[in-house]
Amino acid sequence: MAFSQPDQRQLDRKQRELKLQEDRLSRQISQFKHHEERQKKIQR
Repeated sequence: MAFSQPDQRQLDRKQRELKLQEDRLSRQISQFKHHEERQKKIQR
């Protein structure tokens, strides 16, 4: 089944938005890990 042009553009935008969310999440995760490492060092 072929997509009409508008659908394809919507899909592309959705994928870009998802990618942005993914990037943000991975950044938050790495920041959180760094934070945890610091906490562990402090507790020692």
